[in-house]
Amino acid sequence: MSQIIFRPATIYDVPRLVSLRVGMQSELNPGKTAPDPLEFETAAAEYFKKSLTDKSYFSAVAELDQKLISANGLVIYRKPPAFVGQSGLVGYVTNVYTIPDFRGRGVAKQLMDILVQFARSAQISKLHLGTTDSGKKLYEAVGFVPVKFEALELRL
Repeated sequence: MSQIIFRPATIYDVPRLVSLRVGMQSELNPGKTAPDPLEFETAAAEYFKKSLTDKSYFSAVAELDQKLISANGLVIYRKPPAFVGQSGLVGYVTNVYTIPDFRGRGVAKQLMDILVQFARSAQISKLHLGTTDSGKKLYEAVGFVPVKFEALELRL
């Protein structure tokens, strides 16, 4: 019986990361597709290639029989230093997705543990994210807590 392999993503995973991204976007936006699916996939591939190479993005993946079944992502950016978090490094958790057949088996939790361990070793002072109701339990299990600031957004 095959075993799930948990590891950091590499540049060679880009096509499979794009595929998972398309699957996630399809679930989050039922009945909708990208205006130009090929353009979307090309843009996603370019993003993953560049950001994995320049290390502004970290991703942990779960692989079974050479197929990615789950992935997450961490966009790394720098803010001005603060009294708490003097490095200024912050991470935004995104692109957390497990294909439906493998949900509820702890795969995403193991990937989140890898992501958090990476963030600590990279001296990232804070991680933040947005969540759906179905994802909230996972993030709380890893240690995420509600913040005292209300999130606001301006779509341009």
